[in-house]
Amino acid sequence: MKVGDFVRFATGRGRETDVGLLILIEDNPGELITYPLVPARKIGHVMSNGTMHVAWLEHIHPEPIPEEYHESR
Repeated sequence: MKVGDFVRFATGRGRETDVGLLILIEDNPGELITYPLVPARKIGHVMSNGTMHVAWLEHIHPEPIPEEYHESR
């Protein structure tokens, strides 16, 4: 999974998920300060319906691109 991929992510509201475009993957900034000797967990920034969401990378999964997004040739 890489930046620019279409993904499904946990919204944090129960078992609800949504789809969007993965914009950025980074270390969790809060863990870099609190636990400097332990590798920080990764978070992903996902753009979905015009809103930026942040989720743990382990809760973000690749999603096939929906048919309506495919260009017709």
